[in-house]
Amino acid sequence: MIDASTSNPEDSFFAYDEQTADDAFERRNFARKLVERIINEPGGKPQVISIVNPWGGGKSTLLSYIRDAFAEMTCIDSKNIGKCRITTFNPWRYSGEDQMLYYLFERLISALNQNSERIANHTLIRLLPLWLKRIYLLADWFSPGAGALLQNLFDSISPPQFESHLNVVREATRDCLLKTGVRVIVLMDDVDRLDPDEVLLLFRSLKLTADLPNTTFIITMDDEHVSEIIGNRIGGTAEAGRKYIEKIVNVQLAVPKIPDDIFEEYAFERFASALVRSGASEDVSSMERARNIFRNLHLPFITTPRTIKSIENAYIFALSLLPREVNPGDVLLLEATRLLHPKVYRKLPEFMDSVKTISQKQRMANANFALNELIKLTTGEPIPSTGEISALCSRVKDAFLQWLPQLHGNASDQSTNEYHKQHKFICSPDYFWRYYSGAVHRRDVHDAVVTDWITSAQSKDSTECSLLALKSHLAKDYANAFLNKLRRSLKDASDRHNPLIILAKLAAQVDFTIDSDPNIKPNNIRSRLASIVAECICCEGPYERRMNLAVQLFDSSGDLEFNFLVSDSIPNEYVFNKQKATHGKNKYRDSPLDIKLAEQSLVRYEKGHLPESNYMICQMVWSIRRNVEESGFKRRVQDLIERDNKAALHFLVNGCAFRSSEGHKQACWVWQDNGILSINDVVPLDILAKALNDDENEIDLGVNEEFDSDREFTLEQVKQIFLSKWKKLDAK
Repeated sequence: MIDASTSNPEDSFFAYDEQTADDAFERRNFARKLVERIINEPGGKPQVISIVNPWGGGKSTLLSYIRDAFAEMTCIDSKNIGKCRITTFNPWRYSGEDQMLYYLFERLISALNQNSERIANHTLIRLLPLWLKRIYLLADWFSPGAGALLQNLFDSISPPQFESHLNVVREATRDCLLKTGVRVIVLMDDVDRLDPDEVLLLFRSLKLTADLPNTTFIITMDDEHVSEIIGNRIGGTAEAGRKYIEKIVNVQLAVPKIPDDIFEEYAFERFASALVRSGASEDVSSMERARNIFRNLHLPFITTPRTIKSIENAYIFALSLLPREVNPGDVLLLEATRLLHPKVYRKLPEFMDSVKTISQKQRMANANFALNELIKLTTGEPIPSTGEISALCSRVKDAFLQWLPQLHGNASDQSTNEYHKQHKFICSPDYFWRYYSGAVHRRDVHDAVVTDWITSAQSKDSTECSLLALKSHLAKDYANAFLNKLRRSLKDASDRHNPLIILAKLAAQVDFTIDSDPNIKPNNIRSRLASIVAECICCEGPYERRMNLAVQLFDSSGDLEFNFLVSDSIPNEYVFNKQKATHGKNKYRDSPLDIKLAEQSLVRYEKGHLPESNYMICQMVWSIRRNVEESGFKRRVQDLIERDNKAALHFLVNGCAFRSSEGHKQACWVWQDNGILSINDVVPLDILAKALNDDENEIDLGVNEEFDSDREFTLEQVKQIFLSKWKKLDAK
């Protein structure tokens, strides 16, 4: 198992391109074997070894392993201590061929003298012309190692003078190498990052020194890049540059390739470390989904660990912008897309917008076009109109379809949309722009605001404070988004009892209005809250728990209209116990929720609080009718009718159907053929007729018995129909 923490301390927010002690890709053995071969190479033959790999592929790390292996072997095997020296040469520091050659010799002599630059400098000084030696010593006396002055000295020497001098230095260096019998290993890193002129200069310098005995030059580079540079400089192609390099480099090695599974493991352990450092919450299932998508969409285009670190740094910063407001897996996928496939990143919003069209045919066409374009932008391969696509395109296609299901072209069902919102996926329109903007805008609300409110509301001691806080949230621009997220969060909450009671109490405050969010009108806030409460009741579990919660909420609300709104939003299968419910006219009587509604309705009538809307008349009277067989209900209804003829008028609706679509109209009642019998199930006809006949202000509304069966009446007209039918029935 790779321990990402060893290469990225927890106190470091970003990941750095630094050499580390851990050997994540098992490359130390490569370094040991190479050093072993160099140390034991007989005959003192010169070597130029190149270690090639693209930028960021671990070449510098491998050089550090070679240095470690050399130190380890010379300490363990004492016979090698006097036979090898290792040093480094940085070609970046020198701008001319003369300087580069001079200092290259200086590094060799320094290594022979146990890396003592002073001895090396004195050795070379003795070889300088007398006039130059004096100026050099003067510069060294004023400022030891004064490189700037020395550079000016080099510039002042004519080329023939310096060439003659370098030949002397070269021969002196050769003599030192032969006399001591010590092999000097020179490490040169980042050759491929030199300017084109400097690259050619370095290889020309190597050509002049590569035949020195007992020398090994190890250079690291991106061979394709360097071949192209040299080819251009010598007036040829990259192939010509490669052949030029082959004349100088006699051993070319490649950095060992990382197995795909090890590379993937390394990447995701670094990403996991970034997730922890960012402070964002981890969703295991979502990260596994992201890993599957990443494996097909991004991993084929990543060749070096440095690219992984670049993605890691972009990922951890993006996570820190909205640590609890987006899905960590989708943040990773989008940031990798931005770095690896910038054209895809730029086009993605446009394509996602194109698949929102209502028309199924147009949506399918747009989705198919968008998917093909995304595949082409990612892979660089055109999608054939017929036949099979390549294996790479197939992998990328599967990844896009898993990441962005809209690209299938099918309309998502409600449960799928809810799942996407619950996990804050980028494919959810509610969250898409968060990923691109790194912010939550004013008509949106931080998810943490909702979850924090629920956490506070779960404590009974903070009920009043939570009620005030809820009012405040619903008066903000983000009220609509708050209610949507409150619904989802409460459905998933383990303890939703007290928060629901607060919603019920809020709905009972009829003076409560919302002015800020145009998406919420004051007349629908109660229905929105009722819908949330109803869905949470359905999530409560076993039948008994659902009913207990509903009854407690109805008691807490004290708002009968809200209670009926909640009841209407709950499917029948969640309200009525199928195992106990009877069939026929009394099939509802076994529901505690419905009994509670009937009880509250009857109490309201008994207190003289008659409903004003046709909707509430229908709901209250019919709930009483459904439960009239409950203990004492019939007697209480009769007592009510006998003392309140206005209430008696309402009970006529037991014989009618209600046109709820026109509930705001007075004429919305349709008399049923069996209306008399239905009324008699609730209250004796003679008692009802007597109560209605006591009305001294009765007016003839001209309703005869020959009326259209689908005609709509007011309650006063229904009264005349009932009395007319009762008189005939009574006469019989």
